[in-house]
Amino acid sequence: MRPEEVLLNIYGRTIQIFSQNERILEEIRRDFSFFLSGESKTPDFTVWAYLDSIPRKRFSPFYLLMKTRYFLCYEIGAVKHVYYSFGDYVRYDYKRNFAEVYSEDLSRLHELVYMVLRSKIGELMEEIGLHRIHALAFSYRKKGVLFIAPMRGGKTTLALSLLKSFPIKLLSDEVPLLDSQSRLYPFPLRIGIWPGNSLPFSSGEHLNIRRFQNRKYGEKILIDIDFFKDKVEKNPIRLSYVFIGKRSKNGEEKCSIRKTNLFVLLHVLIVNLILAIGVCQVKEYFIKRSLWDFRKKVSIVLTRVYLCLKIIVNYTPFVVNLGSDSQNNAQTIMDFLRTFPHSKM
Repeated sequence: MRPEEVLLNIYGRTIQIFSQNERILEEIRRDFSFFLSGESKTPDFTVWAYLDSIPRKRFSPFYLLMKTRYFLCYEIGAVKHVYYSFGDYVRYDYKRNFAEVYSEDLSRLHELVYMVLRSKIGELMEEIGLHRIHALAFSYRKKGVLFIAPMRGGKTTLALSLLKSFPIKLLSDEVPLLDSQSRLYPFPLRIGIWPGNSLPFSSGEHLNIRRFQNRKYGEKILIDIDFFKDKVEKNPIRLSYVFIGKRSKNGEEKCSIRKTNLFVLLHVLIVNLILAIGVCQVKEYFIKRSLWDFRKKVSIVLTRVYLCLKIIVNYTPFVVNLGSDSQNNAQTIMDFLRTFPHSKM
């Protein structure tokens, strides 16, 4: 592998990232270290990252596909041209399977490349029957645990508490993959936390930590998954427990777990699996005009519906009311897993 490229292998699908800027490649290596590959093969998708001024072009309004306060997206044949309000640019070619990303700012270039990769990986995984769900997933005693909660619902904080004190293996703190047999596939990426949150290691251990400025959500602290490499699940594992996370409304400090009904489970699965809200699927790259693409997306939705119904039929859902003490939340969940034999009916 040449020094100016990064090659990722995600369950048999490969993506190649090129850049003349070694810093951006190193950031991507750290983000996707679990999937780094040295194997030389024709990639399924290629991304070129340019720390440079954007190419200027004029397009007829006829080609305008989407317009928001953040970007203008033009679609001409199989090529999309996305101009962002920050002065960044992405050229996305579906027929030739590559994207070119331009920015004059290193942080924004990193963010855009990361978004392009996450979005494309999602499409490639859907093609091989692996569906993303917005949730925390880990294994305990060779059983898969799914903890579904909304954005900022405590998933990452819970994951860090579990990793710090208990014998679990992480699959993903945000977007694990599910197949039609209800098996969870590892998808561990960098872990992002908000400034002020407690770190799972002392401040002197800084090799696996970075600060990152997200233009939408502000500053975040990134923890490389390599810090937890001995506590990351390497293989698919069957789903056994389904938890639905909620914040205690009355300010209770103690965590509690109770069985809930299937309608509650259906609702969270519609939001987090079928609609995949919270999953990185960037609409300006994902949405296309073609009838073939529409049929393909309908097929994906139907497959997600089937998986959703299968989970509802086969699993007993439990609501976890999270308290204010993250360590107590983790302890309560672990005590439950040790005593409750199985949630599969």
